Amino acid sequence: MARLRLLFARARRPITLVASAAVVAATVATAPAPAAVPKRLEAAAPTPTPVPIFIPSRIVIPALQVSAPIVPVGTEPDGSMGTPKSAAEVAWWQGTPVGAGNALFAGHSDWNGSPGSFQALGDLTPGSTVVVMGQGKALTFRVIWVRLMSGGVDATTILGPQPAPVVTLVTCGGVFDTSIGHHLSRYVVRGVLAAPPAAPPPATNGAATQAM
Repeated sequence: MARLRLLFARARRPITLVASAAVVAATVATAPAPAAVPKRLEAAAPTPTPVPIFIPSRIVIPALQVSAPIVPVGTEPDGSMGTPKSAAEVAWWQGTPVGAGNALFAGHSDWNGSPGSFQALGDLTPGSTVVVMGQGKALTFRVIWVRLMSGGVDATTILGPQPAPVVTLVTCGGVFDTSIGHHLSRYVVRGVLAAPPAAPPPATNGAATQAM
């Protein structure tokens, strides 16, 4: 499998976002304080569910019956992403942790005559799940699209930073060019972090309800 060039390494600072935050801060500083709410009418604000950030060790794709070990890789001197050294392994680029943006995984479709863990990646459909596990934790991602892309396409928007936790899975696909020794296209799958189950409402008794 040809290496993936990390085109998102030169991410620019979000200047407009910083400016917007300053305006919001100034507005809040000059706004009048809200009126006090009686204690018995206050509703407890839900605590956001933290997203665990961890070093992944296994990726599971139930629809493809895949359960593959993950190996961390870095960036090669030529700017490309390192690749797994066997058909079974899936490479994770350490530049983005799982649960903190766009976590990139690459696997072989085939390797030295053996089928790779990502051989059937292009068969995934929206709604399929991808589970990334490690250090006693697990995050489930829901597939939102599957694309067959030219190997020479500008992948900045595909591999670049995302505002919410996602995973991007990549493998070879399309026509195999014997003159260069690899496929001309790539299957790319994007999955978004699945929403955690809603917490049950706090139990109340009759007396508390009447007091409200």
